[in-house]
Amino acid sequence: AGVLAEDKLFATLDTTTRKFTLPGKQEILLIDTVGFIRKLPYQLVAAFKSTLEEATFADVLLHVIDASHPAALEQAKAVHEVLKELGAEAHPMLTLLNKVDRSESIFMAERLRLLYPKSVAISAKERSGFEGLLELMVREIHAMRREVKLVIPQSEYRLVADIMRLGEVVEQEYVENEIILTARLPIELVGRLERFIQK
Repeated sequence: AGVLAEDKLFATLDTTTRKFTLPGKQEILLIDTVGFIRKLPYQLVAAFKSTLEEATFADVLLHVIDASHPAALEQAKAVHEVLKELGAEAHPMLTLLNKVDRSESIFMAERLRLLYPKSVAISAKERSGFEGLLELMVREIHAMRREVKLVIPQSEYRLVADIMRLGEVVEQEYVENEIILTARLPIELVGRLERFIQK
């Protein structure tokens, strides 16, 4: 995305947000926060707090681990400790085992896979493993959704745009002055549309 990426501390301190379209045409926001560093001085932790707090608002966390690093297990543990401090440890999390192509130990990657069952091996540089990542993301988002059948009057058509933008339409049908939709929606959107749900 044209964002600076270097193998050195504090190369990127800004949060980067990009819109991304999943298979099935659902749009999501991907937010890249500053990386976690073990034994970071307290003053720096405080300075990064607002950046890291993005994690508390996310629906799903993508935890990227450098699988080629000899201290990968300790680094992963440090991330979980910081997430706990932020109150975000209960959020659904997918683990990305990056740089698997550079890992000198196949045991490290296997151990990480066992510790984090919702994981996928990728190589960001070689752009491999992304298909598996997309499948995992779609599955995780589906698990957080509820499938409902909605009967929406044409006078409320603006709601259909929200449904298509925030959810996934499975079926749609137009009958006289109504739109009948079967859709998988985020729970908070289901609450807003309660009066249109066909029981």
